Amino acid sequence: MDPKFTDAKLTLSFGRAKLARKMLFLGLLSLAAGIFLLWLNDDWQTLFMGYLGLGIGLLICGYEFHRFFNPPKPLLVLSPEGVRMRIELVKEYLIPWSEVREVGSTDIEGTFRGQRLKFNNVTYVGVTRSFYERVIYVDNWFMRGPGWDTNYIPAEGLVRVALHHEILPATAEELRTAVETRWKAFGKTARGPAA
Repeated sequence: MDPKFTDAKLTLSFGRAKLARKMLFLGLLSLAAGIFLLWLNDDWQTLFMGYLGLGIGLLICGYEFHRFFNPPKPLLVLSPEGVRMRIELVKEYLIPWSEVREVGSTDIEGTFRGQRLKFNNVTYVGVTRSFYERVIYVDNWFMRGPGWDTNYIPAEGLVRVALHHEILPATAEELRTAVETRWKAFGKTARGPAA
């Protein structure tokens, strides 16, 4: 394992490069589907879907190219100060290590557009419900978006804030080690058991 994950004094920044590759693939796939549907040119519905595919593909690809040349702030930063998270286009917040009550890994199930999703071995930090409501919670269901229930999970009097390794340039083990190392070094409150 890379020593940067085990050195508590180092600040780790995790960008959106892994997520950007997935989104760019989705955009290119949408462009290809749009071109194919326009090529078919069967009826007005096929043409509509073709133009819709082209439009969505161009929007996604354009956004990702813009982000490539104008990199945003990292999605996740682990530092001696705490866990800084950014919900793109919505909010940025800091969870100080003193507010973290537990660190663990869990399997998360949720829904996205009516489909059941399962994420395995996701690292989380547990914070009190009052901290969650005061600092993290977004009071607008539209801004929270469809994946809120897979990122913030109420459990045992706490709210588990999921740190999804699937979109970060780190494995589940590396991320858990980095979080746990910094929590043990900088957390100052009574801790619950790690899951």
